[in-house]
Amino acid sequence: MKFRLMGWTVLVGMLLLAAQGFCAAALEQTGLEHLADSPLGFAIVDSLGQNGVTGGGRGKAVVVTDFAELRKYAASPEPLTIFIKGTISGQSDLQVASNKTLIGMGADATIKGAGIKADNAYNIIIRNLTITEVSRSSDAIALRGCHHVWIDHCELTGASDGLLDFTIGSDYLTVSWTIFRNHDKVSLLNSGTNHPEDYGKNKGTFYGNWFDNTVQRNPRIGYGLGHIFNNYYSNITSYAIGTHTRARVLAENNYFLNVNNPFSQMYSGNDWDANYGDIESRGNIFDKSRGNTTGTGRSFDPGFYYEYAFALSEAAAVPGLIMEKAGPGEEYGHLIIPVPGNGAVDVAEGDLELAWFDTREVEAWQVYLGTDAGLDYLGTVTEPSFQLSNLQPDTVYFWRVDAVTAQGTITGSVWRFKTVPARASKPLPQDGSIAAPFDQLNATTVKPVELSWVPGLNAVAHDVYLGTGEQLGSGDYLGRAVKNVYAPGRLQLGTTYFWRVDSVLPDGSIVEGEVWCFALPIAYAKAGRLEAEDMVVGGRYFREFHSRGGALDVSNQWVMKIEAGAGSLSAVWSDPDTVCDISIAYLDQSTGVGTIALYVNDTLIDRFLANQNTDRIMVRTIPSVRLRTGDEVRIEANSQSKMLTRIDYLEFKPAAKQGD
Repeated sequence: MKFRLMGWTVLVGMLLLAAQGFCAAALEQTGLEHLADSPLGFAIVDSLGQNGVTGGGRGKAVVVTDFAELRKYAASPEPLTIFIKGTISGQSDLQVASNKTLIGMGADATIKGAGIKADNAYNIIIRNLTITEVSRSSDAIALRGCHHVWIDHCELTGASDGLLDFTIGSDYLTVSWTIFRNHDKVSLLNSGTNHPEDYGKNKGTFYGNWFDNTVQRNPRIGYGLGHIFNNYYSNITSYAIGTHTRARVLAENNYFLNVNNPFSQMYSGNDWDANYGDIESRGNIFDKSRGNTTGTGRSFDPGFYYEYAFALSEAAAVPGLIMEKAGPGEEYGHLIIPVPGNGAVDVAEGDLELAWFDTREVEAWQVYLGTDAGLDYLGTVTEPSFQLSNLQPDTVYFWRVDAVTAQGTITGSVWRFKTVPARASKPLPQDGSIAAPFDQLNATTVKPVELSWVPGLNAVAHDVYLGTGEQLGSGDYLGRAVKNVYAPGRLQLGTTYFWRVDSVLPDGSIVEGEVWCFALPIAYAKAGRLEAEDMVVGGRYFREFHSRGGALDVSNQWVMKIEAGAGSLSAVWSDPDTVCDISIAYLDQSTGVGTIALYVNDTLIDRFLANQNTDRIMVRTIPSVRLRTGDEVRIEANSQSKMLTRIDYLEFKPAAKQGD
């Protein structure tokens, strides 16, 4: 394999010093106890314009000893690493802007009385701090609309509300080696139910943490993806991990000691309900614990987003590791963060710049790279960056940088990343799946299903093909996409689609992709009544059951209810061509406003508001709608101002039968 060094001074005089490590550096042992002191999990994912969390990065470093200084620097627009020395007391919120590292110097760095807040910010690191006695600011740490945040080796205790809330559309969080102690409402990864801004967000990784003598929300996750591994739970009185509103959580190799309800289904145990969430238990130990220890048995694969198996310890080892290593300490008062992040997957550049962010006083770095049990010495640089070329597809690379300091050379931790395959991969909709025909676009609108994928190695563009046969030809060509997403428009219900993405390389050559497929479900409409629950569902529509004999006159005991945003209900007209009066029965609940629209194919027929707040089933009739066999009849609706926009049924009355 060929590597080349570009743009940085090679320190020839150090080659002999490094020679003893040439081709001989052993990879680190596996397990949490040997984990490199850098973030893992969702905070390292390359997304939303941020290639993993780096905090203040290469910005200026400052040391603060009082609250006025801390507040000034934390709110500054420039990237900063802010070292906090001693105890700093404050009586107001500490607002933190993007691209900041807040790190304690020594084991006793403390913020007392003031909570850390961030709104619509990104790339934040909070490390090696005790945050306590937060009374006027309700949360110890409150992150709203934020992404790419790493909280590490902190101790959080004493707040009037939560210790760590990650809400209002926040995404890509890692919390590691942190102690949550003596508290009621510990941590949220969601804003509650019926929050459109949380849909598709709230992805968080918790590992190496200690939840000690707490009550609930350790954490509670809604909407998003939670990966909770190698944590220690001791003396939890209400529940440990809560899940709701379609969250998917993997709880793996944790140790639960004297815990009441390790897992809690927060709002509904019915898997058809909007507020149902999944949690899978894998490799956990339940010591003197009771209640729900099984979960639902379903979650997600974190390996789709990042590697972590190398950091996973057996649950039996967790209490000792956590009690020894969690919380602030003298040794955690510095940072060295790799990019790509440790465990990164889907690295798509064959010519890749390695980078790292080091807060120590370093004269130079010796760089090593390999693909097996030995690392090859590549060179020595005086800037924290190294250019690689000719990386191979679908390969795990290991690398480390040894810091050359005035006191000697410090051997670094071994990091890893994995390149993408040569061809496009990870298709969405997933290969062989049944896909919803519409997804939520935003809080008020749905969009037809889109195609997305992970690019092949070195791809600069993608040629996209879509057809109804497995052999795709020039007639199935949709177009060229620069990004790894393509919107083909509304597709036909009841059809199986085949698609392929060919990678376009910088020299213009093409790497042909594999053929994937997905199917769209179908429901049929004809003269008479069509129950909403029998239609094809898209976006944020879910079933809701009503017992007979209640105050609402619900047809067939079911309605379809929107939760958090927009949804669609579709069916294909199967009767002969005709003109119909179409009636839509909907629940106009006691508060709020909802918008309901009727489409035939892509033509808007009618749009109206559910806003009379009668708390009764209402009927809207749209006269003289022309329908042809094979037309898609579709409801698109949204929930606004507390209205959940429930649909009961559609009634089709053809013109030929209007006198009956």
